[in-house]
Amino acid sequence: MNKTEKQVGLGLIKATHLLLLTVIIICAYYNSLNVPFLFDDVSSILNKADIYKGSLNDLYSTFGQRVVAYTSFKIDYLLYEKNVTGYHATNILIHVLCCFTVYFLTFQIVCLNNSITEKSFLNPHITSLLVALFFALHPLQTQAVTYIVQRITALAALFYLATMLAFIKFRMSSKKIELVMWGSVIFISSLLAFYTKQNTFSLPVALFLIEVCLIKRINPVNYWKRISKLSISLFLLAVFAAFISFYLIPDLGSYLDRATRENQSISRLEYFETQLHVLLKYIQLYFIPLGQQVEYIYSLRDGTFSTSYFTILVWGFLLTLALVSAPKHPLICFSVFFYLIAHSIESSFIPISDLVFEHRTYLPNFGLIVLSVYCLIFIKQKFTQLFFVISAVILSLLFFLTKERNELWSQPEQLYLNELSHNFDKPRIHGMLGKLYINKFHFDKAEESYKNAFNLAGNKGDLDTQAYYDKYAYFNNYISALKRQFKYHQAIKEVNELMPSLAKSKYYPYLLINLGFLYFEVENYHKCQFYLMKALKYETEKGQVFMGLGQCSASAGDKDMARWFFSEAKRYIPNSFKLKVAMSRAKIQ
Repeated sequence: MNKTEKQVGLGLIKATHLLLLTVIIICAYYNSLNVPFLFDDVSSILNKADIYKGSLNDLYSTFGQRVVAYTSFKIDYLLYEKNVTGYHATNILIHVLCCFTVYFLTFQIVCLNNSITEKSFLNPHITSLLVALFFALHPLQTQAVTYIVQRITALAALFYLATMLAFIKFRMSSKKIELVMWGSVIFISSLLAFYTKQNTFSLPVALFLIEVCLIKRINPVNYWKRISKLSISLFLLAVFAAFISFYLIPDLGSYLDRATRENQSISRLEYFETQLHVLLKYIQLYFIPLGQQVEYIYSLRDGTFSTSYFTILVWGFLLTLALVSAPKHPLICFSVFFYLIAHSIESSFIPISDLVFEHRTYLPNFGLIVLSVYCLIFIKQKFTQLFFVISAVILSLLFFLTKERNELWSQPEQLYLNELSHNFDKPRIHGMLGKLYINKFHFDKAEESYKNAFNLAGNKGDLDTQAYYDKYAYFNNYISALKRQFKYHQAIKEVNELMPSLAKSKYYPYLLINLGFLYFEVENYHKCQFYLMKALKYETEKGQVFMGLGQCSASAGDKDMARWFFSEAKRYIPNSFKLKVAMSRAKIQ
């Protein structure tokens, strides 16, 4: 077989692998195509329609550092508007492209590994296919694929991995045209990564890991001669950038502190100690992907590390193992450190309100998967049949679990109930369940759900990442559920009990409006007018307030006053169907 025939044969192998990957991913994620807009999909997609209809400048002004990801939502919105299937198709396509990139990146990494290891047992084709299949089918990846808005994570991972692949190709190239081509890809893909999601800021460190762990060892004798000019240039550039930064921003320390924290209430040490435990939770979920959740309620550590000695020992052992294995097994060292680098922005010293989210593991899982496949193929040396049996069983299980997880996402009520079965103390989930029950006309269940949401949502002084700002919206929805069951007296009692504590709150006028309409329902028109007139002092729902006053006046027999109130309501809500119905019932034109 000549060189050309061999290249054609290898090309066919790769093409077959990519086709296999595509088919398997479509089979695993096909049942996610009709998953409705859930959680932050509503606020980030449905409620941003005006921005998506605007210019790219509007998009950048609103979303800043994530403008690339939201540009993809803009394109989807212009193509599909609110047709959820199109959004999911895009997410699946991004996942397929990620898996392709994982396949080619693994191939390059294995080739580098084989160049520096005397007796390597890794076949690049088998290893690449297995790593890509694990990446494609692991159920931990579902949150970044099936949860529409978390496309941000998958798209960021695509550009991150593509930059790593281009970097290896660049470093292994000798022809000028190839250097220019791969250098351009590095620049473009890294820029896209940085403007997709902030977790990609660790990318330079990942490239340095490839350099130190793999490329440097191919020809260590001449390495420093070849790299010295580049190193000195980069060092001088960094010094110049630091000087300019301090000159332009004198208070740089305070600026960096503000810029590198999403939450001002959590100290960096508290967050770091917590994340040492969270990362072990992620690893546990990787090896035992059972009990997955969309939202986790996780305890914040105090930052003293007094309850984390064992966790620190575990991490010390893992890091020592990675460093010790570096001379003979560089791929183990690469896998462990890549996992930590990919998690470093969201799981180290930058405080973020939500302590745990499964989609954060999408990119780092590449490191764990490479390590897992490396260990699996190690078995193949002596037990070939056992290797194929274990691989087939694991992939079958992952495929099944991914389909099951997607099936759960396609049934919102079951998804919410599953969340609460793991931890009942999730106000946002109770609130979403209440809304779902309202839409299904199950008002008794909605009443219970909204009451739970209100009672569980924290107070302003609490370190609460679970819907403090929705607390009183939950209460209003709870009152609405009572009204729909004609439990007016119970609703009036609940509102009156809460009002004194909210006299100076922005939610106070909403309670006044609710109370006015409740008194209208029990035909107490005097109190109806009293509370709605109090509500008029605030710039809140004035059209609704005037409409309510018109209804009260008409029912109390004062047609002239009712006519005036309705005319005022028309100024605020001229096309309101509810207003037309109210005027018709009051027999006022």
